[in-house]
Amino acid sequence: MKMYAHYGLREFILCLGYRGNMIKDYFLNYEAMNSDFKICLGRKSHVEFMGTHHEQDFAVTLADTGLETMTGGRLKRVARYLEDDDTFLLTYGDGLSDVNIGSLLEFIASTDALRPSPPSHPSLASECSKPMPRARCSASWKNRRRMA
Repeated sequence: MKMYAHYGLREFILCLGYRGNMIKDYFLNYEAMNSDFKICLGRKSHVEFMGTHHEQDFAVTLADTGLETMTGGRLKRVARYLEDDDTFLLTYGDGLSDVNIGSLLEFIASTDALRPSPPSHPSLASECSKPMPRARCSASWKNRRRMA
């Protein structure tokens, strides 16, 4: 998420399945775990967080998408949370890459073709520069969207 934020992308939708409750707990307690704070105990208890952190302006939607749901099903289940922008990025949390997201977004904006997400394996990287034929695209949306 910090890599996306480096390129100005700070809105996220997390498709939760296995251990989704742990991920929700992580974000619900994020401020307390990443900030200094003062807590007043008693009947009028309240918490005051001191300072800020780099994730201050992140907007994170946590959506339960099911334990057994595959990628396409997860995407369909969160489609209602996607804004009317016609470009969005999809990645798995265990993906590791050094993709220049800014360049990727510029490339997507310059073409009308749908694109798969960039593979994390270097030997497959050249495949990302080839247009994906529309006939082979499995994404079907009411509003045409470009996917990276």
